[in-house]
Amino acid sequence: MAGDPKVIFVTGKGGVGKTTVTRLLTALGEAAGLRCAAVHLGEFTGIEISSEDDLVLDEVSDVEPEASTEEPVPQSPTAQNREIRIDPADALIDYLNDHGFGKLASRLIATGVVGVIATAIPGIKDLLLLGKIKQLEQSNDYDLLVVDAPATGHTLSFLTSPEGLRDIAKVGPLRKQSEDVLAMLADESRSGCVIVTIAEESPIDEALESVTVLGERTRIHVTSIVINQVLAPLSSNHDAPERETTESETSDPVDLAWRFRRNLQERQTEQLMRLKETYSGTTVALPLLPLTTVHSSLVDQLLEQLEVQMDLEVES
Repeated sequence: MAGDPKVIFVTGKGGVGKTTVTRLLTALGEAAGLRCAAVHLGEFTGIEISSEDDLVLDEVSDVEPEASTEEPVPQSPTAQNREIRIDPADALIDYLNDHGFGKLASRLIATGVVGVIATAIPGIKDLLLLGKIKQLEQSNDYDLLVVDAPATGHTLSFLTSPEGLRDIAKVGPLRKQSEDVLAMLADESRSGCVIVTIAEESPIDEALESVTVLGERTRIHVTSIVINQVLAPLSSNHDAPERETTESETSDPVDLAWRFRRNLQERQTEQLMRLKETYSGTTVALPLLPLTTVHSSLVDQLLEQLEVQMDLEVES
């Protein structure tokens, strides 16, 4: 994975396996020896903080913290958190903490003032989440962050919100936060986007449209399209029907199942060819796999399949 960006946003139409691909990319990074984490974003709903007891805000104090007598426990790179969840409310609290608002901020949040303001400013929650991702990206704790981004319908507004807020805020921390996030999104060595789809007409159409729209309206680079749930080719020694008959002429369930499977694969092949003819970037096909054992997760099985594919490509 050398040369790949440090932050990868994974998006796609709902139900195509976006979260599975997020975890798969994280596992691939770990297999390559990288310190990785899958980043999951909280719901884009109202910021709900009912009282000051729910807050964990730093307060200004002249008292020096007591020095710990315990020796720090050394951690290997693989001991880093593999899964990180970022919620808008937590991101807002951290943002206020970082800018020194202290106890005043806790009271404003508890009374609902900050929540109203945050809800009233379009894109502010998206910017707070992107700001936390940027903070993780700039730390030395991770080599790769794979973000389970919103579905394609919301990803566009999610990634364009910093530019709109930068234009609104002429000065101050909000403008600087927007500029810092935009710099991360525009740098291909720092961030990129992977679009997940399946080999069906509507999801392929949406994936291609997302490539165009993201290229026109955001600064982020689409690194690849992942096609999930691709059927394996039918075996050449499969006992196909001896003669061509229509479905109405046969009642054999095995025959009907074979025809259904063949037709489905033909439609998938047609869509895959259309995608490759339209999109010149990198495409990766992931096979449709059953969960054959309780001890092997879907991600582990996909990882094994990808390793086999890479070995075959090297040999050829």
